[in-house]
Amino acid sequence: MKYGLIFGAAFLVGLMIIFGTGSEIGFYIMAVLPFVVYPILISLAVWFLISLINLQKERNRYLAEIVRKLEKENT
Repeated sequence: MKYGLIFGAAFLVGLMIIFGTGSEIGFYIMAVLPFVVYPILISLAVWFLISLINLQKERNRYLAEIVRKLEKENT
Protein backbone atom coordinates (compact mmCIF):
# COMPACT_ATOMS: atom_id res chain seq x y z
CA MET A 1 0.00 0.00 0.00
CA LYS A 2 2.79 2.38 0.94
CA TYR A 3 4.62 1.87 -2.36
CA GLY A 4 1.44 2.47 -4.35
CA LEU A 5 0.96 5.83 -2.64
CA ILE A 6 4.58 6.80 -3.25
CA PHE A 7 4.34 5.76 -6.92
CA GLY A 8 1.06 7.66 -7.34
CA ALA A 9 2.49 10.81 -5.77
CA ALA A 10 5.63 10.62 -7.92
CA PHE A 11 3.48 10.10 -11.01
CA LEU A 12 1.34 13.14 -10.23
CA VAL A 13 4.38 15.32 -9.53
CA GLY A 14 5.91 14.16 -12.81
CA LEU A 15 2.75 15.03 -14.72
CA MET A 16 2.64 18.46 -13.10
CA ILE A 17 6.25 19.07 -14.12
CA ILE A 18 5.64 17.83 -17.67
CA PHE A 19 2.52 19.91 -18.24
CA GLY A 20 3.85 22.86 -16.28
CA THR A 21 6.68 23.44 -18.76
CA GLY A 22 4.31 24.91 -21.33
CA SER A 23 5.96 23.09 -24.20
CA GLU A 24 4.76 20.24 -26.36
CA ILE A 25 7.03 17.79 -24.59
CA GLY A 26 4.15 16.76 -22.31
CA PHE A 27 2.04 15.82 -25.33
CA TYR A 28 4.77 13.59 -26.77
CA ILE A 29 5.47 11.95 -23.43
CA MET A 30 1.77 11.25 -22.90
CA ALA A 31 1.59 9.78 -26.42
CA VAL A 32 4.43 7.35 -25.66
CA LEU A 33 3.37 6.60 -22.07
CA PRO A 34 0.92 3.76 -22.93
CA PHE A 35 3.70 1.92 -24.78
CA VAL A 36 5.71 2.00 -21.55
CA VAL A 37 2.97 1.47 -18.97
CA TYR A 38 0.99 -1.36 -20.61
CA PRO A 39 3.93 -3.77 -21.03
CA ILE A 40 4.88 -3.12 -17.41
CA LEU A 41 1.32 -3.82 -16.24
CA ILE A 42 1.08 -6.97 -18.36
CA SER A 43 4.45 -8.17 -17.04
CA LEU A 44 3.35 -7.58 -13.45
CA ALA A 45 0.10 -9.45 -14.05
CA VAL A 46 1.93 -12.44 -15.57
CA TRP A 47 4.46 -12.42 -12.71
CA PHE A 48 1.64 -12.34 -10.15
CA LEU A 49 -0.18 -15.24 -11.81
CA ILE A 50 2.97 -17.37 -12.03
CA SER A 51 3.77 -16.63 -8.38
CA LEU A 52 0.22 -17.48 -7.35
CA ILE A 53 0.33 -20.79 -9.25
CA ASN A 54 3.68 -21.70 -7.65
CA LEU A 55 2.36 -20.87 -4.17
CA GLN A 56 -0.70 -23.04 -4.76
CA LYS A 57 1.48 -25.95 -5.93
CA GLU A 58 3.64 -25.63 -2.82
CA ARG A 59 0.55 -25.46 -0.60
CA ASN A 60 -0.85 -28.59 -2.25
CA ARG A 61 2.45 -30.41 -1.67
CA TYR A 62 2.34 -29.54 2.04
CA LEU A 63 -1.27 -30.61 2.32
CA ALA A 64 -0.55 -33.91 0.56
CA GLU A 65 2.33 -34.53 2.97
CA ILE A 66 0.05 -33.84 5.95
CA VAL A 67 -2.59 -36.21 4.57
CA ARG A 68 0.04 -38.95 4.12
CA LYS A 69 1.23 -38.52 7.71
CA LEU A 70 -2.33 -38.61 9.02
CA GLU A 71 -3.11 -41.76 7.03
CA LYS A 72 0.03 -43.42 8.45
CA GLU A 73 -1.08 -42.61 12.00
CA ASN A 74 -4.57 -43.99 11.40
CA THR A 75 -3.36 -47.34 10.08
